[in-house]
Amino acid sequence: NYCGFFSFTKEFIEISSVFLYNGFRETISMKKKEYFYNFVRDYNYFICPICHEKLTLSVSSLKCNNGHNFDISSKGTVNLINTCKYKRSEIYNKNLFLNRRAFILNDFYSEVYDIISEVINGNKLNKVVLDAGCGEASHGIGTLKRLHENTLFLGFDYSKDAIDLASDYYVNKRVFFEASVDNIPLMTSSVDVIIDFLSPFNMSEFKRILKSGGVIIKVSPAKEYLKELRKNMKIDNYSKEDEIFNNINDKFLVEKIIKYKKKFKIDFKLFDNLMKMTPMKFDKKIDKVDDITIDLNIYVLRGD
Repeated sequence: NYCGFFSFTKEFIEISSVFLYNGFRETISMKKKEYFYNFVRDYNYFICPICHEKLTLSVSSLKCNNGHNFDISSKGTVNLINTCKYKRSEIYNKNLFLNRRAFILNDFYSEVYDIISEVINGNKLNKVVLDAGCGEASHGIGTLKRLHENTLFLGFDYSKDAIDLASDYYVNKRVFFEASVDNIPLMTSSVDVIIDFLSPFNMSEFKRILKSGGVIIKVSPAKEYLKELRKNMKIDNYSKEDEIFNNINDKFLVEKIIKYKKKFKIDFKLFDNLMKMTPMKFDKKIDKVDDITIDLNIYVLRGD
């Protein structure tokens, strides 16, 4: 009965997809692990987050001379947070990062990636790029697509859920790991470019890992960032621009500040993504907004 067959086709495909995925789960996992192994063998910049000695591959883990051991997961990621200080977030979870990815992939930030890549390519600094606080890596990959194909790309975030999702972007010369911005497990003077895209930062650590002549590109909210949503929620406009500038100006030469501001239309689905990607909790329903403003400061910083 062809009608009956086609009426169940979608369900059949979904079930088959699950079966095939489960059947090849080990192969997929080993492929991701292989990417990680190859990266560490060829470009090993990792240090122990506990004693800061160099980490090396040891079977299926990274290990330092003092015996601290960090297992490489089936997704080809590794937790390099000092585990005695690690506390998994209940807010920054898989659901938040899935909605973040769904929102970001609608090209609200494409022109920002163009700006960032122009700075990097123009300075010929696209050898080793670090995405600090990368989340599920959509911002970093959006920029990476505009860089030289031989760029080595590292991304870290404190959230395990974020890094698990970031592993979706695995190919050669990319690696993702869990780490704290206050204790970055990378060797001193090992990175050409640090991208900090709407994430917390630690300028002392950034300065330590940045190569001489390297660049930090910090993207932070400007006054009217998501102003429509803030107004709807009865929250004041963003007010920390001066504080951010003062913090970075103490340690780095501010080479330039690039302003980016643009308004976009959003539908109900994107509004839902936007609400679900915010870490804030609400006591009442928030009315939908039809527009959002992306208002950003893009700081180009030099360490020396």
